[in-house]
Amino acid sequence: MKIIREISDVTGEKARAVTIGKFDGVHQGHRLLLAACAGQKKHGLTSTVVTFTPTPEAYFTKTKEQRLLSECELEAILAAAGIEELIYFPLHEATAKMTATAFTEDFLIKKIKMKYICAGDDFRFGSGGQGNKELLLRLARQHHFTADFVPKMYLGEREISSTYAREAVGSGNMALAADILGDFFPVSGVVTRGKQLGRKLGFPTANVPWPSGKIIPPYGVYLSRVRTPGGEFTAISNIGTKPTVNDDIEKKTDDSGVGIETYIYDYNGDLYDEQITVTLTEFLRPERKFPDIFALKEQVMRDIEAGAKQIL
Repeated sequence: MKIIREISDVTGEKARAVTIGKFDGVHQGHRLLLAACAGQKKHGLTSTVVTFTPTPEAYFTKTKEQRLLSECELEAILAAAGIEELIYFPLHEATAKMTATAFTEDFLIKKIKMKYICAGDDFRFGSGGQGNKELLLRLARQHHFTADFVPKMYLGEREISSTYAREAVGSGNMALAADILGDFFPVSGVVTRGKQLGRKLGFPTANVPWPSGKIIPPYGVYLSRVRTPGGEFTAISNIGTKPTVNDDIEKKTDDSGVGIETYIYDYNGDLYDEQITVTLTEFLRPERKFPDIFALKEQVMRDIEAGAKQIL
């Protein structure tokens, strides 16, 4: 998948099928949009996602947003969904003032040669959110592009949304999060060399710092799966600050000092400096501070044994 971070790098040589949004979490509703967009490749169109940097919420509220996915996680999911191109549209004072009509005519039509767009029924865009389904349909007739719309999706009686997914992840309900997202909640990063305490205690772990800006589930132990360059494995993971050795049990309000360490069943390789993705499948217990390393070792051994009974 080609990633474009500067509008000046966009070439207008090819016609595009476009879908627009944050796509945070890439939930089930998002996946319908991506499938429709990717499906236009059979008509010779380049499947393209346009997203915003920073997000509209972060730009207008000036707050640090807790996202479900880091950039690299989002990019991997979009590529796997068949998207050929991701454009990060810069949001600043000038672009934030663009009307919906100007954004459509000047950027989507003239700049990136959009011939097809797929959006949700309640899609809003442009300055003040004035653009909507009706405007897109009118502009489609005027400029001869196709505009398709997908209805909202529901899980039970509640609308599927990134907000719903954040609530599920924030409460540690990984099964519900997976139902909303269409896959288990991922955490990706490069394995670092920590204190290697797990290895010294007899159960080596892959340690990954928590991605900056990513929502943090409840601290504790989770059943998980891990994708490595050598394949996918069952695992058990701990999220938190390692209070027994770091003397810090309080949940932080940001991601500094937070990490995920993962014990991989039946794995003997070296993952240092490798990119891995851990997906969380079930919350087992909260993180605890133990009186000493020996008590910690006994509990970790029990966790590993309990996890093995459930996932092996």
